[in-house]
Amino acid sequence: QFVSHVKDEQTLNDLGQDDILSFCVQRHLSPSSRHHRLRHVKAFFNWALQKGFVDSNPALSANLSRPKRETPQFISPSDFGIIMNTLNGLATRPGFQATDQRAAFWLQPLVLTTYYLGLRRGEVIRLKWDHLNLEDGTISIKKSKAGDRFLPLPSALQERLRSWKRVNATSEYVFPSKNGGPLNPDYVSRAFRNVCKTAGVPTRSFHALRHGAATAILAAGG
Repeated sequence: QFVSHVKDEQTLNDLGQDDILSFCVQRHLSPSSRHHRLRHVKAFFNWALQKGFVDSNPALSANLSRPKRETPQFISPSDFGIIMNTLNGLATRPGFQATDQRAAFWLQPLVLTTYYLGLRRGEVIRLKWDHLNLEDGTISIKKSKAGDRFLPLPSALQERLRSWKRVNATSEYVFPSKNGGPLNPDYVSRAFRNVCKTAGVPTRSFHALRHGAATAILAAGG
């Protein structure tokens, strides 16, 4: 595979670290597969060195170390409070378009649910009323990466979802789209970014709501 990957006109001595990495670090390969390839290439060049086909082993200097992970974004409690105050006022505040008002109507309880429970975007938009037990204060998260799991509902969120259900119980989904099905994930993310801009807080991805979940649950007395 390595020989077919490099150009036919190149000799072994022409090959360098960049040629080796371009073969070992390909998008479709897992980290273990990349290291597996590098081990074989090193062994191949060791053999070639012993036979006198090359002057050195360029694979010895190839580095497959993982890049440093970026620090996850998060929503601070103070910024979250500003966002929620903004959402609470959008539906009645003059000067906002009707589309902003409609978004604020469903986005406020959706953001609250995501922040308090640390849900993924896909989990919250697929949430159905039969996943919730508003009497016992529990929620069942279906088909998550870790399998189904059960979470307690913080008291503040429990009350908010009760009031939300009184005005929005026509669909099986807790946060439905206009046609009654689940919301479009990209639409949810855009709406959240727009609210961040309106609120005057740093614009974060929707996923950043998850990182404030533990603090929010403690603050809510859950």
